[in-house]
Amino acid sequence: MAKKSSIGIGTLMRKKLSDITNNSDSQHNLLPLPLPAIDADIPSIQQLLTERTQLIQLIAEKDELIESSGAELRRMQADIKKLQLQNRNLAQSNSLMLAEVNLGRDKRKILQHEISCRSALIKANALKAALLLYETLQLLVLKRLKTIIEDDRGDIRLSWKHMNTKLQRICLR
Repeated sequence: MAKKSSIGIGTLMRKKLSDITNNSDSQHNLLPLPLPAIDADIPSIQQLLTERTQLIQLIAEKDELIESSGAELRRMQADIKKLQLQNRNLAQSNSLMLAEVNLGRDKRKILQHEISCRSALIKANALKAALLLYETLQLLVLKRLKTIIEDDRGDIRLSWKHMNTKLQRICLR
Protein backbone atom coordinates (compact mmCIF):
# COMPACT_ATOMS: atom_id res chain seq x y z
CA MET A 1 0.00 0.00 0.00
CA ALA A 2 1.09 3.39 -0.72
CA LYS A 3 1.64 5.76 2.10
CA LYS A 4 -0.77 8.65 2.32
CA SER A 5 0.74 12.06 2.35
CA SER A 6 0.24 13.96 5.53
CA ILE A 7 -0.53 17.18 3.63
CA GLY A 8 -4.14 17.35 2.50
CA ILE A 9 -5.65 19.03 -0.49
CA GLY A 10 -7.08 21.82 1.65
CA THR A 11 -3.66 22.89 2.95
CA LEU A 12 -2.23 22.93 -0.57
CA MET A 13 -5.03 25.20 -1.73
CA ARG A 14 -4.57 27.54 1.21
CA LYS A 15 -0.87 27.79 0.55
CA LYS A 16 -1.48 28.51 -3.12
CA LEU A 17 -4.03 31.24 -2.29
CA SER A 18 -1.75 32.85 0.24
CA ASP A 19 1.12 32.96 -2.23
CA ILE A 20 -0.85 35.10 -4.71
CA THR A 21 -0.14 38.33 -2.85
CA ASN A 22 3.53 37.58 -2.56
CA ASN A 23 3.93 36.87 -6.24
CA SER A 24 6.79 38.69 -7.91
CA ASP A 25 4.82 39.24 -11.14
CA SER A 26 2.19 41.26 -9.29
CA GLN A 27 4.85 43.59 -7.86
CA HIS A 28 6.19 44.22 -11.34
CA ASN A 29 2.72 45.38 -12.56
CA LEU A 30 2.40 47.94 -9.74
CA LEU A 31 5.36 50.05 -10.87
CA PRO A 32 4.35 53.44 -12.31
CA LEU A 33 4.67 53.94 -16.04
CA PRO A 34 7.24 56.45 -17.23
CA LEU A 35 5.62 59.81 -18.15
CA PRO A 36 6.56 61.58 -21.39
CA ALA A 37 8.26 64.92 -21.27
CA ILE A 38 5.68 67.67 -20.61
CA ASP A 39 7.67 70.61 -22.00
CA ALA A 40 7.68 69.27 -25.54
CA ASP A 41 3.93 68.66 -25.65
CA ILE A 42 2.67 72.02 -24.27
CA PRO A 43 1.34 73.33 -27.65
CA SER A 44 -0.45 70.06 -28.34
CA ILE A 45 -1.88 70.11 -24.79
CA GLN A 46 -3.13 73.66 -25.32
CA GLN A 47 -4.64 72.65 -28.63
CA LEU A 48 -6.33 69.69 -26.93
CA LEU A 49 -7.66 71.98 -24.20
CA THR A 50 -9.11 74.43 -26.74
CA GLU A 51 -10.64 71.57 -28.69
CA ARG A 52 -12.05 70.24 -25.43
CA THR A 53 -13.68 73.59 -24.60
CA GLN A 54 -15.04 73.83 -28.13
CA LEU A 55 -16.47 70.33 -27.84
CA ILE A 56 -18.00 71.20 -24.47
CA GLN A 57 -19.61 74.27 -26.05
CA LEU A 58 -20.90 72.17 -28.96
CA ILE A 59 -22.31 69.62 -26.54
CA ALA A 60 -24.00 72.42 -24.56
CA GLU A 61 -25.49 73.84 -27.78
CA LYS A 62 -26.69 70.39 -28.83
CA ASP A 63 -28.21 69.83 -25.37
CA GLU A 64 -29.98 73.19 -25.63
CA LEU A 65 -31.18 72.32 -29.14
CA ILE A 66 -32.38 68.90 -27.95
CA GLU A 67 -34.19 70.50 -25.02
CA SER A 68 -35.88 73.11 -27.22
CA SER A 69 -36.72 70.42 -29.79
CA GLY A 70 -38.19 68.30 -26.99
CA ALA A 71 -40.34 71.22 -25.83
CA GLU A 72 -41.45 71.88 -29.40
CA LEU A 73 -42.17 68.17 -29.86
CA ARG A 74 -44.31 68.11 -26.69
CA ARG A 75 -46.16 71.23 -27.88
CA MET A 76 -46.76 69.62 -31.29
CA GLN A 77 -47.97 66.41 -29.64
CA ALA A 78 -50.43 68.44 -27.55
CA ASP A 79 -51.59 70.22 -30.74
CA ILE A 80 -52.02 66.86 -32.48
CA LYS A 81 -54.11 65.56 -29.57
CA LYS A 82 -56.29 68.69 -29.75
CA LEU A 83 -56.71 68.24 -33.52
CA GLN A 84 -57.57 64.56 -33.08
CA LEU A 85 -60.20 65.49 -30.49
CA GLN A 86 -61.64 68.16 -32.80
CA ASN A 87 -61.61 65.67 -35.69
CA ARG A 88 -63.43 63.09 -33.55
CA ASN A 89 -66.04 65.70 -32.54
CA LEU A 90 -66.50 66.78 -36.16
CA ALA A 91 -66.87 63.16 -37.25
CA GLN A 92 -69.54 62.60 -34.59
CA SER A 93 -71.36 65.79 -35.63
CA ASN A 94 -71.12 64.76 -39.27
CA SER A 95 -72.53 61.32 -38.45
CA LEU A 96 -75.43 62.87 -36.54
CA MET A 97 -76.21 65.31 -39.36
CA LEU A 98 -75.98 62.54 -41.94
CA ALA A 99 -78.36 60.41 -39.86
CA GLU A 100 -80.79 63.36 -39.66
CA VAL A 101 -80.56 63.90 -43.43
CA ASN A 102 -81.22 60.19 -44.06
CA LEU A 103 -84.12 60.25 -41.62
CA GLY A 104 -85.53 63.32 -43.41
CA ARG A 105 -85.21 61.54 -46.76
CA ASP A 106 -86.98 58.49 -45.39
CA LYS A 107 -89.78 60.65 -43.95
CA ARG A 108 -90.10 62.48 -47.27
CA LYS A 109 -90.38 59.19 -49.16
CA ILE A 110 -93.01 57.95 -46.72
CA LEU A 111 -94.99 61.20 -47.01
CA GLN A 112 -94.74 61.17 -50.82
CA HIS A 113 -96.01 57.59 -50.84
CA GLU A 114 -98.85 58.53 -48.49
CA ILE A 115 -99.75 61.53 -50.66
CA SER A 116 -99.76 59.44 -53.84
CA CYS A 117 -101.92 56.77 -52.14
CA ARG A 118 -104.38 59.42 -50.90
CA SER A 119 -104.42 61.06 -54.30
CA ALA A 120 -105.20 57.73 -55.94
CA LEU A 121 -107.90 57.08 -53.34
CA ILE A 122 -109.44 60.53 -53.96
CA LYS A 123 -109.38 59.93 -57.72
CA ALA A 124 -110.95 56.50 -57.24
CA ASN A 125 -113.65 57.95 -54.99
CA ALA A 126 -114.29 60.76 -57.48
CA LEU A 127 -114.51 58.25 -60.30
CA LYS A 128 -116.82 56.08 -58.23
CA ALA A 129 -119.02 59.10 -57.47
CA ALA A 130 -119.05 60.11 -61.14
CA LEU A 131 -119.94 56.57 -62.13
CA LEU A 132 -122.71 56.47 -59.54
CA LEU A 133 -123.97 59.82 -60.76
CA TYR A 134 -123.86 58.61 -64.36
CA GLU A 135 -125.74 55.42 -63.46
CA THR A 136 -128.30 57.41 -61.46
CA LEU A 137 -128.81 59.85 -64.33
CA GLN A 138 -129.09 56.99 -66.73
CA LEU A 139 -131.76 55.35 -64.57
CA LEU A 140 -133.60 58.65 -64.24
CA VAL A 141 -133.49 59.21 -67.98
CA LEU A 142 -134.74 55.71 -68.64
CA LYS A 143 -137.49 56.16 -66.06
CA ARG A 144 -138.56 59.47 -67.60
CA LEU A 145 -138.45 58.01 -71.06
CA LYS A 146 -140.62 55.18 -69.89
CA THR A 147 -143.15 57.63 -68.47
CA ILE A 148 -143.02 59.73 -71.61
CA ILE A 149 -143.54 56.72 -73.77
CA GLU A 150 -146.41 55.59 -71.55
CA ASP A 151 -147.96 59.09 -71.66
CA ASP A 152 -147.69 59.25 -75.40
CA ARG A 153 -148.92 55.73 -76.13
CA GLY A 154 -151.58 57.07 -78.23
CA ASP A 155 -149.04 58.90 -80.33
CA ILE A 156 -146.33 56.36 -81.13
CA ARG A 157 -144.53 58.62 -83.45
CA LEU A 158 -142.53 60.80 -81.18
CA SER A 159 -140.20 63.12 -82.87
CA TRP A 160 -136.59 63.30 -81.92
CA LYS A 161 -136.96 66.96 -81.31
CA HIS A 162 -139.69 66.32 -78.82
CA MET A 163 -137.59 63.68 -77.03
CA ASN A 164 -134.56 65.96 -76.85
CA THR A 165 -136.58 68.74 -75.30
CA LYS A 166 -138.04 66.36 -72.75
CA LEU A 167 -134.57 64.96 -71.95
CA GLN A 168 -133.24 68.45 -71.49
CA ARG A 169 -136.02 69.27 -69.09
CA ILE A 170 -135.32 66.07 -67.15
CA CYS A 171 -131.62 66.79 -66.91
CA LEU A 172 -132.20 70.39 -65.84
CA ARG A 173 -134.36 69.39 -62.88
